[in-house]
Parts: sequence; C-alpha cells; structure tokens
Amino acid sequence: MAVLAACWWLVRTVIHSPFGAALVGSRENDARMHAIGAPVYFRRLQAYALSCALAGAAGALLTHTTQFVGTSVLGFELSGEALVMLVLGGVGRLYGAFVGPAVYLVRRDYLARQTPEYWYLGIGILLVVIVLFARGGILAF
Repeated sequence: MAVLAACWWLVRTVIHSPFGAALVGSRENDARMHAIGAPVYFRRLQAYALSCALAGAAGALLTHTTQFVGTSVLGFELSGEALVMLVLGGVGRLYGAFVGPAVYLVRRDYLARQTPEYWYLGIGILLVVIVLFARGGILAF
C-alpha cells in the first residue's frame, strides 16, 4: 500500500506540474509545442522512462507477492483485462485506475456465479454500454 500511495502521489504531482501540462500540449497539438520552443521529443522520452519505472515497480511487487513470474503475465488475456479495467474506470482519469478494477472484479465474480460459461459476454456488454453512454468511464456518471 505504501508503494501504491507513493506511485499515486508521484503521478498526481507530474500531472499537475508544468511538465504534465507540456505533455498534454504535445498530445493535443505537436506543431504548436514545437512552435513555442518546447522539446517535445525529450519530454515524451522522460514520460516513457517514468512509465517504465512504474511498470518496473509493478513487476517487482508482482514478483514479491507471488514468489514467481511465469510467461502468463506476458499474455494477451492479462493485458486485455487491464485495458478493460482502465476503460471502465475512465481513460485519462487518475481515480479511474482505482474504480475500474473494483467494478470489473465485482462484476466478473457476480457474472461467473450466475452464468459461468458466459461471463465474458456480460463484461463485454458492460464495456460497450460504458463506452457508448459514458465517455469518461464510470466516473463520468
């Protein structure tokens, strides 16, 4: 929990800093950021390095908790689940990373109890409804 709190604080600090504003500006209009003299490539490289450090911390915590890391963590299923969780919580929302996984896991367990064969269908319908009617994820309601 301490590592989660430290990473959340770091990401929140970066988002609300001038560096975060420069990243948003380079995402929205790359040419304009070049025109005002901002080093877009190096800022994106720094953001990439920061994301790699956070992924490394996540991998270290996974190894510490499970005592083993197999090749299954590199599979599509785990990556797809993580993507669905983030879309449910809200893409681009910091708190969506906490809400999305909770909703996904509760809904998955409920659907797996009701219809064990078709719980993926229920998650897919939920995902389609969220994407169509709540552009900002569950936090948009």
